[in-house]
Amino acid sequence: MDLAKYFGTFVAKGTEVSGKVAAISSLKLEYLTTLGIAAIVIFLGHAIVKRSKLLQKYAIPAPVLSGLIVSIVISCIKASGAIAITFDTKIMQDLCQNLFFLCVGFGFSTKLIKHAGGKLCAMIAIAACLLIVIEDVVGVAVGSAIGLNPLLALQCSSASMAGGVGTASAFGPVFEKMGAAGATTVGVAAGTMGNIMGSLIGGPVAAFLISHHNLHSDPNDKPDSEANGVVNKLDNNRMVSMFAIDRKSVV
Repeated sequence: MDLAKYFGTFVAKGTEVSGKVAAISSLKLEYLTTLGIAAIVIFLGHAIVKRSKLLQKYAIPAPVLSGLIVSIVISCIKASGAIAITFDTKIMQDLCQNLFFLCVGFGFSTKLIKHAGGKLCAMIAIAACLLIVIEDVVGVAVGSAIGLNPLLALQCSSASMAGGVGTASAFGPVFEKMGAAGATTVGVAAGTMGNIMGSLIGGPVAAFLISHHNLHSDPNDKPDSEANGVVNKLDNNRMVSMFAIDRKSVV
């Protein structure tokens, strides 16, 4: 297992670490290896979706598909007792999340709001607020029924389902200080599961609605660069403003 040391930290079965004896061998991949594997998984997902008409029809996201497959494989390897594989995400997680929010923010503009109409935006905002309240009420009720800490129930409710992994990670330390042990881990796990289920369910439902109502894209809905021939310059001010807009919407 000397080769494994080049990709991370390997601990053999029976080795004592921090006063505990390792039940099975483990390999924690360092952050660059983690990033490389993540890239490979994404390309794998795109390759699978590209070759499947069924997955394309139901709009199953490539990263979710391949990520789910790899997660199941790693879980099976660990369950077999062969080796426990983990990833070092401390360094890259915040950076990658920030890049994600930045890219999403670039899809937002006042022009988009004007095109959608104030009535539609108001209806979406009201619906979102109602769903958040319902999520929390149902989450705490179910948590109380099964004896779960109410704060952990909230982490499995709107904090992770509406806010996502980023919001759950932000609230985790706060809830932990209030006595909810493992709140960050629970919130991240719930947010991840929510993303997976939302992608697997949302794609087929959206595809059905589009087909059922015979919906088509607006031929006049074009990017600014195509509509007026002007390409917006990528400067620091625009990057910061778009990032701030999106962060306000999710945190």
